[in-house]
Amino acid sequence: MAKIDELAELLVDELNDFKSALDKLQEVNRDLQSIPLKPDTSDMDKSMRDFISLQGQIFKEHQKSTFDLSRKLGRSNSYPNWFIALFLIFLIAFFTITGVCIYRLDRISDTNTMYFKKGQESVMEHFNTFLIERPEIDKAFQEWQTNQNK
Repeated sequence: MAKIDELAELLVDELNDFKSALDKLQEVNRDLQSIPLKPDTSDMDKSMRDFISLQGQIFKEHQKSTFDLSRKLGRSNSYPNWFIALFLIFLIAFFTITGVCIYRLDRISDTNTMYFKKGQESVMEHFNTFLIERPEIDKAFQEWQTNQNK
C-alpha cells in the first residue's frame, strides 16, 4: 500500500505542477492579449510600389521598341528595287515574245494555206500540160478514170 500512496502523492504533485504551469500560461496569454500588435507593412508597400514602377518603365520601353520595329518593318521592302524592275522587264519581254509568237503562228497557217493552194494549182497545171503534150497518156488516164468511177 505504501507504493500506492507514493504513486498517489506523485500524481498529486504532478497535477499541482500542471495546474501552476497552466495558470502561468493563462497569465502570459492575458498579457499578450493586452499588448496592441500592429504589423508594419510600410517596407513591403514601398518595395511593391518600386517594383510596379520598374515594371511600368520596362513595359513602356518594350512598347516603344515594338512600335519602332513595326514602323521600320512597314517602311522596308521585301525585295530590292532593282529586283522588282528586273522582274517587270522580264514580264514585259515574256508577254511581248508570247504575243509575237502567237501572231506568227496565226500567220503561218494563213501562209501554209496560200502556199498549198499555189502548189496545188502548180501541180494541176503541170499535170494538165503533161496530159496535153502526151495524148496517148491522156487517153489511158481517161479510161482509167472511167473504170474507177464505176
